[in-house]
Amino acid sequence: MIRQIVDWSEVWATCIPLTVYIIKKPKDNYIQPVVYYLCMAFLLNLLIDVPWKFYYKVPVVQSILGYNNFFYNLHSVIRMFFLMWFFAKLRITTKYRSRLLLYLLAACFIITFIFLEPIDTFSSQTFTLEGIVLIILCILYFLKRLRSDEVITSFDASLYIVTGLAIYEAVCFPIFLFYDMLMEKTEDYAVSIWDVHNIAYIVFCLFIARALYGNLRHTQQ
Repeated sequence: MIRQIVDWSEVWATCIPLTVYIIKKPKDNYIQPVVYYLCMAFLLNLLIDVPWKFYYKVPVVQSILGYNNFFYNLHSVIRMFFLMWFFAKLRITTKYRSRLLLYLLAACFIITFIFLEPIDTFSSQTFTLEGIVLIILCILYFLKRLRSDEVITSFDASLYIVTGLAIYEAVCFPIFLFYDMLMEKTEDYAVSIWDVHNIAYIVFCLFIARALYGNLRHTQQ
C-alpha cells in the first residue's frame, strides 16, 4: 500500500495545492504561474506514471504512450519556464535579463534535443540545467529579502513557495546530475533513489499548498 502511494505521489501531490487554490482562490498576481504549472504538472505526471505502472501489463498503453522519458523531459522544461515566470513577477531580475535568459535556455534545449540526445531518453542535462537555474533564482530571492529595508509583518506566500522550491531542487540536484550514470551502472538503485525525489516533490507541493492557504487567510483579515 505504501509502495503504491509513493509511486503515484507525483500525481496526487499536485492535487493538494490545486484543491487549496480552488477552495481559497488567492488573488496575488504572482500565484498565477504557479497554478498554471501545477495544472500542467498534474497532466504530465499522469502521463508519466500510467506508462510506468502499466507498460508491461496493458499492451495498448505501451503502443499509445511508449516510455515516459519524453514526459519527464517536458515536465522539467515546463517547470523551469513557469517558475521563471513566477520569479519574473516577483521582479527578482530585470525584464531584459529574464527574457535573455529565457531565449538562451530555449536555444539550449533545442540544441540538446536535436543534436546531442533524443528527447525520448531521460535527459540528466535538462534536469541539471533546471536545477541550476531555479536554485540561483531562489538564492537571488533570499538575498533580495535579506537586503530589503522593508519590514514585512504580514503573511508572504512567495516565501513559502520559494522555500519549498529551494528544498526540492537542492535535494534532487545530485539525483538529476548522476541519474543517467546510475541507470547505466545500477538501474535498481537508480529506480529506488527516485523515491527521494518523490518525497521532495510532496514537500514542495505541501509548501505551495500552505502558501495558497495562508495567502487568502491574510487577505480576509
